[in-house]
Amino acid sequence: MKNKKFMLGIIFTIICNFIFLLVILRGMMSISNYKLPNEITKDEFENIIKDANCSLVSVEQKDTQYDIYLSTDNDCPYLISYVYSKEEDLRNLFNNLAYDALYNNTNITGKTNIQISSEYYNYSTSGDYYKSVILNNNTLLYSSVKKEYRNYIINLFDEYRYNFVNLIEFEKNNCYAIGFLLLIIIVSLCFIENKIRNKWWIGLIPLYNIWCLSDDVLSNHWYSLLLFIPIVNIIFICILICNICKSFGKKGYFKLLSILFPSIMLPIVAFDNSKYIKIYK
Repeated sequence: MKNKKFMLGIIFTIICNFIFLLVILRGMMSISNYKLPNEITKDEFENIIKDANCSLVSVEQKDTQYDIYLSTDNDCPYLISYVYSKEEDLRNLFNNLAYDALYNNTNITGKTNIQISSEYYNYSTSGDYYKSVILNNNTLLYSSVKKEYRNYIINLFDEYRYNFVNLIEFEKNNCYAIGFLLLIIIVSLCFIENKIRNKWWIGLIPLYNIWCLSDDVLSNHWYSLLLFIPIVNIIFICILICNICKSFGKKGYFKLLSILFPSIMLPIVAFDNSKYIKIYK
């Protein structure tokens, strides 16, 4: 029966780690295939505004040397601007508009802040207004519309507003990978706690499982509070893993491998025939 449990545990570990690896590889492939779009041209921008049934005016420039600065006129319900400059750095303008989006917008319910390389920035906020500013090399787009027009503006720019599909896919795959890693760790903790206290359900309760493990293998559950201190928490987790291994009679090399590959080594502790030994009295 014990050998059967161990084999099932190993099969579970292999399958989950295999899926974990596939998800990571898929995420890396999606981000490696990602390319920034071409800069939007003046003609493309004019077509977008024409589709919105609005007219454009040239913005008066006092202290700048932008090659093109166009904006929708006062009759348009949307403020949409397009700036192009070969020589002048648009970063300051981007920062000013991003500041405006954050601090001159009320009831903010969400924001996005994306940087890809040193040439591409995207910042937007949703509140009483939807404000978005995109900097792509020498081109800057800015929009400010009432919240009821938010989806319309997003759809209007969809063809030119820079496809984030691969980037989002990468982030989504990272979430899946972390999920599989946590699944392996949690299941392992359940079986480890079942060996120690005969209460497998402890492993399912976040923080409480670390609280109990700290008492079991570090002699004091208050050590678990170290989990909330940056950098120190990494050292604490390494020590905790080492002492879990030591409490089940594992040697030095096993401890090191457990720190490096917890999703592989901890299930071995959880499912094998090793017995818990209290190392601190």
